Amino acid sequence: MNLILHTSNQEELYCSLENLFNVRKEFIHLYILKHMSELKDQTAPFKDINLSYFLMFLSLKANRVVDFPDFDGITISHLTTRTSAQNIIEEPLYNLFETLTKKTELKLRLESIGLTFFEEDGKLKTVFHEKTVDWRTYLSGDEYPTAQMIINRLEGNRFGPPDKCVNGFLFGGNIYENGNVRHIQYLPEIVENILRILGKHQLIRDLCRELSPYIIKFAVPIDDIIFDGYKKLTLKQTQFRIIRHCLHYLSNQHYRSWGQYDNPIIRVVDERSVPADQIVSVEKVDPQ
Repeated sequence: MNLILHTSNQEELYCSLENLFNVRKEFIHLYILKHMSELKDQTAPFKDINLSYFLMFLSLKANRVVDFPDFDGITISHLTTRTSAQNIIEEPLYNLFETLTKKTELKLRLESIGLTFFEEDGKLKTVFHEKTVDWRTYLSGDEYPTAQMIINRLEGNRFGPPDKCVNGFLFGGNIYENGNVRHIQYLPEIVENILRILGKHQLIRDLCRELSPYIIKFAVPIDDIIFDGYKKLTLKQTQFRIIRHCLHYLSNQHYRSWGQYDNPIIRVVDERSVPADQIVSVEKVDPQ
């Protein structure tokens, strides 16, 4: 990746946009100030934010033609639970299948109670005390919603393949305030679901004591990301949407009206894991 858009916070984003568009960040700031009210009231995917006009505004201020940058990477903020920051350095940010099948700390902890996983025909099979678990047997009882979620993550459904991707948020900050991930501060959701159905409540309590939440900021190529719910965007369409999100974010920051519920979810394509050299920063947070 040569040109990476850094999006952790407002100041970092202004500096990164300055670098990408090769203009003074004060010009971008001025654009936001002049158009705050119209920018902040836009709704995703923000198609009404006119990027041609944005470029023209910057061109007039810079006294030269400012083109749209062909940036090839962005940063994503991801919430995880680990025993230590050292563990994050030692283990890449694996997708779900690799987390449960490679020699990870979590895999070894689950093996201690007789819980293992193996991949077969594109699905992740669960073995508990040497017996393969058929999650469909739990669909007829009170555990139906949880069992269906496990099936969706490990085996897929008629609408698509297993959901094993690494995901996170376009912008940083207190991402644990987002309702989609608030519960992950204590234990990975899929692990809690599996252990609860299998009746391993004590291990759930033990893991919640052993693990701490961390925010991992990592860089990822634009080619490897998907906006949640939008799988068919081209590279250029993805770049345009990212910049529109940035302009909306900056305008709402000025109004102090942006919250984590506004933070767009970004998914890394299913087969990808995040190697250690793409991790930009690690921050331990206090559970809320």
